[in-house]
Parts: sequence; structure tokens; C-alpha cells
Amino acid sequence: METQLSLTTTKDTSGERNHPLWSVFQWELRRRLKGPAFWLMSAFLFLFTLILMWLGQYKDFIDQKSGVAVADITAFGLMYELPGVLLLWFGILLPFLTVDLASSDVRRKTHELVMTCAISNRAFLWGRYLVGLCQCLFLTLLMLVAMVVMAFALHSFLWLGLDGPSDLIGYPEPNVGIIVFFWALMVLPIAVWFSAICFRLGSFNAQSIGMNQALMAGLWFLIWTFEFIFNGNPIASAFDPTSDSMSFAFRSFYMNRYWTLVQHVTNPDQRQAIGNAVQQLMPDTLWLFVLTHIIYALLGLVFVALSIKKFPRFANAL
Repeated sequence: METQLSLTTTKDTSGERNHPLWSVFQWELRRRLKGPAFWLMSAFLFLFTLILMWLGQYKDFIDQKSGVAVADITAFGLMYELPGVLLLWFGILLPFLTVDLASSDVRRKTHELVMTCAISNRAFLWGRYLVGLCQCLFLTLLMLVAMVVMAFALHSFLWLGLDGPSDLIGYPEPNVGIIVFFWALMVLPIAVWFSAICFRLGSFNAQSIGMNQALMAGLWFLIWTFEFIFNGNPIASAFDPTSDSMSFAFRSFYMNRYWTLVQHVTNPDQRQAIGNAVQQLMPDTLWLFVLTHIIYALLGLVFVALSIKKFPRFANAL
């Protein structure tokens, strides 16, 4: 009875009825934030991001002889760090937040009661999905905060020579705008797209939640390993949902720009300064990645809408 009352449309203090979708959203959000699982996952991702950023301070060499390396907080470095390390683990964790959004009632033995409430499929599914999406976006925000914190920490320590390889000097100053841009480009659209796919799978197969979660985590890892099929082509790489092929697609852009500028420069410190500046450049064809990732986000919303039309809500209700 408590579940039924929580899911039905209620009146607020002004006497107006709450929208059914908002009622579902509030009830599900309270339920999912009450337990420790989400908060433990959040703490794990935040600390894990800090550790991975610290361990992966440099991703590649632009000029190994002069000690000019790709720092992980530059535009070029983020093409390595975000998809190659952080997005991999985020994508593996994401199914454990979203697969059971519409099917967890079966596991709790409350589905017969919940699915006979006077709430439409649209309100029921959109309310559940938006809760999962908010949780995913919260995790991505924690990832961004950890990246910015570690970027300034690395700049402070490595610039002063207190840590890191002795031949790598002049760790570049973080550009928060660039970090936020690549976070928004690579992480946010895929959080919407992949969470919607996981949600759609879970809404149609409520009996095998654990298997579905493992399946989607494995699928993400499999997609991530296929970056080689894009062969470093900027146009083809724009359609890579993991963005793992982006660094290979633009490597020639950064290398050519650097070597063009240092043709007559022999001083290692000057080469380091030029390398730091080149790493922060934005390739001209980056707009194509923006376009394709927006399309991925929109496709995610389409998946949710299709789930509403096909959802077998009353199949086993009575």
C-alpha cells in the first residue's frame, strides 16, 4: 500500500496535482539515493579518476629527444585520457545504474502492485529513466571535478619539479575551458546514449537483470577495443561512440604543427613552451565530432521513446 500511495499522483500544499512523471521521478530518486550503493560508486569513481589522472600524467611524446610529452590535461592529452582510461571505466559502471530502472520491481516482488497503478507508461518509464540519467550525470560531474582538481595539482607539483620524470619540464597550466569542453563532448552525449540502450534492454527483459548488466558492460568494453577499425581517419573516427580513436585521428595534426614551428628552434625549454601551446590547439574538423555526439544523445532519447511504445507493462501484472 505504501508503494501504491507513493506512485499515485499526489497533491502539493497549494492543492494542485503533481504531474505523474514528477511523482514517479521523486519516488524513484528517493529510493535509489537511500541505499549506500550509489554513494559508494560515486566515491569509487571520484577517487579512481584522481588516481588514474595522477598515474597517467603523460600519454605520448611529441619530441622525445627534447622531452616534450603530451600532458593529460591538454586538448591533445584529453583525447587520450578521457576515452582511453576514464570513459572505459565509466561505461562499465553505467549499466549497473540503468539496466534495472524499469525492472527492479520484479526483483523486489512489487511489480504486480506498481504496474497496476493509475500511471501511464510514459510517466512510468520517463520518470524512471530520468532518475538513472540524473545519477549518471552526477557521476560525470564528479569525474569533471576530479579532473580539474588533479590538473591543477599536477601543474603545481610537476612545474616545481617536486614529482615526475626529471626530463619532463614545464607541465602546462590547465585550461578549465578546454577540460570542460572535452568532458561535455565525450562524456555527456554517451552518458545519454548508452544509458538509454541499457534502460531499453532492462525494460524488456526484467527476469535477467544481472545478466543484462554484465552483457552491457562487456558490450561497452568490446566497442572500446574496436577503435582500430577507424584507422586514424578523422571523419570515420567521429562516429566512434567511445571516442577512443580520436587521439590517433588527430595525432598527425599536432605532430605536423609542432615540427613546423620548431624547425629552427634548438633550445629544449623553447621547444617545451611551443609543445605546450600546440597541445592546446583545437583541430578544425572537431566540429564533426560535436555533430555526431549530439546525434548519439538524440538517438538515446529515441530509444527511450520506443521503449514506451513497446513496454509490456501489464503482461504479468495479474
